[in-house]
Amino acid sequence: MLSGGGQISALDNRTIGAWDHGLGGLLESTTYVSGLSGGGWLVGSISLNNFSSLESIRESGIWDLRTSIFSYGGLNLIKTFNFMNEIRQDLQAKRQAGFATSLVDVWGRALSYQFFKDSGAALTFSTLQDMDKFKNANMPFPILIANGKVPESCVANGNSTVFEFNPFEMGSWDPSLYQFAKLKYIGTNITKGAPIDNKMCVGGYDNAGFIMGTSSSLFNVALLRIDDYTISSLLTKKAPVVSNGHECSNNDTFVIGNVTNPDQCVGGFYTNGTIRGSSDTIFSVDNSLIFNSIKSIIKGILQDLSDNNKDIAIYEPNPFHGNKAGHSHKLSLYNSLYLCDGGEDDQNIPLQPLIQPERQVDVVFAYDNSADFQSWPNGNAMIATYQRQFSHQGNGTHFPYVPDENTFINLKLTEKPTFFGCDAKNLTSLTGSLDAAYDTPLIVYTANRPFSYWSNTSTFQMRYDHDQRDSIIRNGFETASRLNLTWDSEWRTCVGCAIIRREQERRGIEQSDQCKRCFERYCWNGKTDTTFVFANFIDACVQFLKRQFKTLQNSTVRWVPYNPVSWFKYLYTRIRWYL
Repeated sequence: MLSGGGQISALDNRTIGAWDHGLGGLLESTTYVSGLSGGGWLVGSISLNNFSSLESIRESGIWDLRTSIFSYGGLNLIKTFNFMNEIRQDLQAKRQAGFATSLVDVWGRALSYQFFKDSGAALTFSTLQDMDKFKNANMPFPILIANGKVPESCVANGNSTVFEFNPFEMGSWDPSLYQFAKLKYIGTNITKGAPIDNKMCVGGYDNAGFIMGTSSSLFNVALLRIDDYTISSLLTKKAPVVSNGHECSNNDTFVIGNVTNPDQCVGGFYTNGTIRGSSDTIFSVDNSLIFNSIKSIIKGILQDLSDNNKDIAIYEPNPFHGNKAGHSHKLSLYNSLYLCDGGEDDQNIPLQPLIQPERQVDVVFAYDNSADFQSWPNGNAMIATYQRQFSHQGNGTHFPYVPDENTFINLKLTEKPTFFGCDAKNLTSLTGSLDAAYDTPLIVYTANRPFSYWSNTSTFQMRYDHDQRDSIIRNGFETASRLNLTWDSEWRTCVGCAIIRREQERRGIEQSDQCKRCFERYCWNGKTDTTFVFANFIDACVQFLKRQFKTLQNSTVRWVPYNPVSWFKYLYTRIRWYL
């Protein structure tokens, strides 16, 4: 989300500096924007907050990640208690209404508390239809991705059905399903495309957090690890010594409100009988009433979920029940539809909705923030989408040639933006005709890489202080802008050349000399180097450390005198540490 946020901000003319030092204006001219898993948080949180700029999102506190989504209240146990209790009540209400629940419901509600006002309880994904920016086409068409599972299978793979959620519909282009349902009414009991009860339609099932949680259900793995130890480690800190010299202990009475007895301890420091701010809420709570209540709530939530459905989202009733438009009857046979994280089939870049011929997309900007190798991308997501076109799920989609993972690294295709499918005439062996080749989008591939910050943080890191958050966002901006256009002053022009390429080919218009230079610089030329890769971004590591050394030389704090042997020992140590 954070790297992607920086990348998308480099395309947004509302971002300060994006016009002069990035690709400002490109987002405003974009037709579609898609996301999955953590990228779905980016697309969802921006789109459903009135398509606000990233700077606005950050300043408003929506992306305040100093406390983990799993422990919303941080060390303020009263806030955490209310948070957990409200989630439990929400799940109970959904079950009492006759709907199945899974851990994705818990995860979705937690995401809503983080990203939406008023906890997003009544916010639906189809609400986007009514937003002025969407109705007036002043924002791209947002799409989130999930993968389908059948009851007999616990694994998503390249043949899994790719589902998309957009403001109007949910469904799939894949031949296994090949149908869509109106998102606003997916809670309605339907068979063969018609409601069982013509007098009753159900709305509100497409809760925004639930949709985002479905696309990112991979993170349920972290929730499934919750036990007494992890709960205690999340919530327990050493007891403070308060102003009157009394130290809160495990045997003290735990109360909520003002302190009238110096032997009573509360959820925070107290001075003159009054609780201080929540930022001071640090105390020992192993035997406290609220701590045990929070444990009870968490355990109760997990126990209410069967072992069979913890890692998937359950859509019941199944909006495609009884409708056998696709060749896989299993998706429509059951009353429940099971969906999981959009990246579980290795297509970690949400490309499938954008390469559908019906959408007539000429160019796709694919930002790869995968954690493939040493938590950096290695092109695996591109390879997965390329290979899928040859499966029975390909369904007439076409994707340009891409190399293997080792070539991506060895030829530095992840260290700089790379164009794939630069010459449509070379794609006819894939498409069968030149017209179909012209309709195959050119891919501008940009991988997460280090410029000013090591942005390869763990997928499951849920807590970021403001400095780390902002550093990753800044690095994302630099990745999309080629270090603020300092690494290539023609980068904006080269992007323009990629955008117009397909239409030029359809019209038989020759490229300008400048565009030819750009394509020589950025197009993959078909060469490969399959040598096994043992490390990623060694050159970037060297560049980063050299800049670090130069900064230290120019700083007011004097570093050790430059010595080539000492420097390379230091460099070698840092590289070994990184590897």
